[in-house]
Amino acid sequence: KNIHGSVADTFASTFIHIVDRPPVAPPPPSCKPVSYIYTPIKFSTQTSDPDPYDDALSYRFVFDNDTIAWGPPDTSIYTVWYYFDTPGLHYVRAQARDQWSRVSGWSDPTTVTIKTNFVDEWPNFDTPIEICVTDDRAYIVESGTQSLVITDLSGNIIDKWQYFDTPLSVDVDTNGYIYVTDAGTQTVKKLSPTGTIVAEWGGYGAANGQFRYPYDIAVYDTFVFVVDRENHRVQKFTHNGEFVTSWGGFGSGDGQFYLPTGIDIHNDTVYVADFYNNRVEIFTTSGAYISKFGETEGVEDGQFIGLRDVAVDDSGYVYTIESDNARVQKFKYITFITRWGTSGTAAGCFNNPQALSTCGNLLYVVDTENDRIQIFDLTQ
Repeated sequence: KNIHGSVADTFASTFIHIVDRPPVAPPPPSCKPVSYIYTPIKFSTQTSDPDPYDDALSYRFVFDNDTIAWGPPDTSIYTVWYYFDTPGLHYVRAQARDQWSRVSGWSDPTTVTIKTNFVDEWPNFDTPIEICVTDDRAYIVESGTQSLVITDLSGNIIDKWQYFDTPLSVDVDTNGYIYVTDAGTQTVKKLSPTGTIVAEWGGYGAANGQFRYPYDIAVYDTFVFVVDRENHRVQKFTHNGEFVTSWGGFGSGDGQFYLPTGIDIHNDTVYVADFYNNRVEIFTTSGAYISKFGETEGVEDGQFIGLRDVAVDDSGYVYTIESDNARVQKFKYITFITRWGTSGTAAGCFNNPQALSTCGNLLYVVDTENDRIQIFDLTQ
């Protein structure tokens, strides 16, 4: 009606649709279908509810019978990390809640198969930091006693050599000679199979053949490769300590390092754990750069926090260990395959792990602050 009292012969209608129902149940959570015990898995969910007033929903998950708390209201994909501590088939469901505390039904279940690849542990070491495993012996550097412990492959101690200052790493050549880096004397010591020092080289400095914290060592063919950490380089020597070449230099570019910590060699290919650059770099045995993987700091697959060491098995699979993420990651060359582990003391958990070594189908992990070596089956 207008100011003169006339009434229009048409009218417009407005409809208000009031929804009085709980949210629609979310879809089954998305996640990896297979993982390992004590290995955090990322679970995600999101629902497309037709009610425009309920676009900010809260979610929660139930893992078998373990229901976790509601998350905050979220319009994006909601994600939680969770691990299972028993092997077998497990079920995960999700539920949604709106701002008026109305709750959806549970989603259909997602199934997750949890495996274990844990084989054994050798306890009672005094702060172990490095290991090398051969066909019949294991050589373990103990930081707590500044010694090299020799065991059989059941972890029984055969001998213990304590004439080092600050031993950091160890490797063994095909003739049974043992090579130990000693940060206290800034040298490499070559020992006979019975423990007699037959050669020693190095000294503090940045010149060829000198070291500033020789952190890791790898013996390959007739050469010895040393990670010279604070010089940000790898040095290559003959078995008797004659300098051959070096490569690296401080930086984040291809072929450079920022405090590298680990090395292993397989099929004429050198893998170096580049600690502060959060990556593994790959070279020829002459030092020519080939490739890399990692570079992103984080907890996702293929990312690193506290990358300490790298090892390669007979099939060419690459394994890394991280002190901060407390886990092993497995790669095929530069492609991520799987991972396992988290912080803790249970079998399969780690506390500041520092190193690893492969022998046959087994992986040996130096679980430093749990004072033990853990062994895993690489076929699982």
